[in-house]
Amino acid sequence: MRTGIMQRILPPLTVCLLILFSSPSWCSVIRVSTTGDNSNNGYSWALAKKTVSAGITAAASADEVWVAAGTYVERITMKTGVGLYGGFAGAETE
Repeated sequence: MRTGIMQRILPPLTVCLLILFSSPSWCSVIRVSTTGDNSNNGYSWALAKKTVSAGITAAASADEVWVAAGTYVERITMKTGVGLYGGFAGAETE
């Protein structure tokens, strides 16, 4: 009886978890660096955005924007629910 339930529940659960954790839309950190490019997605330091405003635009509610140390001269508009943090060296993962 128990094996039958697991055989019915496990495949759909596995598919849901794979979709959840493989989708780039679930990224919770957008990175920004003075050496970045706004056409990048910001999901890693190697693919960082160049401007803080581009990072904020790419972020969704509950996401964080990590900004590498440097000078950014721009006007930004914050989004509700987005965290903005600065002073990173540009190699952090946590």
